[in-house]
Amino acid sequence: MYAKIFEVSKPAWVRLAALIKENTPNGSRVIDIGAGPGEPTTTMAKLLETHTFVLTDSQVQMIENAKHRAAGLNNVEFHVASAEDLSAFPTASFDAATYV
Repeated sequence: MYAKIFEVSKPAWVRLAALIKENTPNGSRVIDIGAGPGEPTTTMAKLLETHTFVLTDSQVQMIENAKHRAAGLNNVEFHVASAEDLSAFPTASFDAATYV
């Protein structure tokens, strides 16, 4: 099921990466809230190697799936966190946020 969703949605995620690139400097930190099994984070991280992507999801299994999907990417961090409670991150930690 996810494979089909990823395939159909990829153009939107590529456009999202372009918007992030246009509006944030190199070295920016981007949080992807509720990233599930790793998209659009993985696609964006591949396209924006100078940015750091912080992938969050409330489910440990989704984080594990995302780690597998993002294997080999050095610009992705993983955190178990719900969209309702991001208090583990200091204020102003990110230059952009996605919630797809």
